Amino acid sequence: MSNLGRQVLNHGGQIGHGDAETSALREYAKFDERRKAARKAAMDEEYAALKAAGKALPKGSARRQR
Repeated sequence: MSNLGRQVLNHGGQIGHGDAETSALREYAKFDERRKAARKAAMDEEYAALKAAGKALPKGSARRQR
């Protein structure tokens, strides 16, 4: 890692495994909420576009004319 120009700990660190895991889970929960909100917004936008496209279709009987 030193040849990548990044600092590397030369000791075991000061945070315990349980604390690190709790912190990681909390950060993942934040990420997951943002991901779900973005996906919902995209789906709502797509639904609105499909609904608008459906309204633009000609009205008529459900039978296919030949």
